Amino acid sequence: VLLVKRAREPFKSNWSFIGGIGGFEQTSDPEEVVKMEVQGDINCLFHPTFFCYNYQATDKSAVLYFYGGITGNPVINPQYVSEYKLFLMEDAVNLELAFDPQNVLNNFLHDLKNSSFQIL
Repeated sequence: VLLVKRAREPFKSNWSFIGGIGGFEQTSDPEEVVKMEVQGDINCLFHPTFFCYNYQATDKSAVLYFYGGITGNPVINPQYVSEYKLFLMEDAVNLELAFDPQNVLNNFLHDLKNSSFQIL
């Protein structure tokens, strides 16, 4: 799992997923938004292989899980990110992450196990 350490508030210095809603000001395509966020945070190209949808009833938001690979040599954008790291899935679920993404990660794992998607 690729995580970044946030360089600004809220949750400054906490690990988090790359993402945000700012990209929706430029396009309504979620895949394009996540590509822009990865490019903006760590200067890499993101190549999603699939995504799945989950509705979080607690805050009435939709969460899209994107799975894929990146190309390029990561270079952090210090305005947004102070560090990046790849974590093993079992380590990532035990971290205290910004924006309560443990539920997001656990839901993704649950959805992945109960779907017809196979990760190669």
